[in-house]
Amino acid sequence: MKKFAVTTGKNKSPELLRKAKLWSEQLGLEFIPRKDSGALNELLKERSLDGALLATARGAEFYSPGGRLFFHPGMSILRIANIISGKGDRMVNAMKLQKGMSVLDCTLGMAADACVASFAAGDSGSV
Repeated sequence: MKKFAVTTGKNKSPELLRKAKLWSEQLGLEFIPRKDSGALNELLKERSLDGALLATARGAEFYSPGGRLFFHPGMSILRIANIISGKGDRMVNAMKLQKGMSVLDCTLGMAADACVASFAAGDSGSV
């Protein structure tokens, strides 16, 4: 069975510490405070971990010996800005997507369409 934990990136601000501890509780994973000089590889070895979820200033990142995995919103930021400014979005218009609707993105890819759909569906909708 794989073993994971939650920690922070190098920035250990109070906000990121709170976020990491919350994720730890929600996921049922151990929270490990980050050492000032400790490299992530060392942390994984010391604790016999397969990977760690990091609370960073850029958002959530997953670190393993294979590298880092993080979400980048790509073009979804510009598309959402267009919706906010009243220019709309072609996908949202084609789907006639409105607040409260549900969407299943079967082609998730980099999740840009899912991000835009989530914004368009609002808090009362689901993606």
